[in-house]
Amino acid sequence: MTARSRYWLTLSGLLGATVIVVGLAPVPLVLVLGGFLMAGFLATAALYGQWRRDVMRSGATGAPVPVFSGIITFNVALLLRGSELGWYLIPVLAAALFIGCFAWARKHGPYVKPEDVRGGQS
Repeated sequence: MTARSRYWLTLSGLLGATVIVVGLAPVPLVLVLGGFLMAGFLATAALYGQWRRDVMRSGATGAPVPVFSGIITFNVALLLRGSELGWYLIPVLAAALFIGCFAWARKHGPYVKPEDVRGGQS
């Protein structure tokens, strides 16, 4: 598996885990786990050399599909939060987001090799 595939697999897994945390975890635990997940996103960007890209630091993204599908899925998870149906549908939503984002990212996801980045310029 290439570094690009591992990078997007990790990010897709973190997105899926975030949906499960948002939808199923109790409120105090959401804050704690949310902090760990944010650290995971930052560590993934640093580990795969994507942190030095100007677009990553400025908040701009070249990956609209994971962002918009994540926003929609998080909102649906919030709507299902606390319902009996949520216990069944939220893991399905998380798996769908994971698979969909990873499938999209393997073909279209932006990735700059760390050695191609010079001084923070992409």
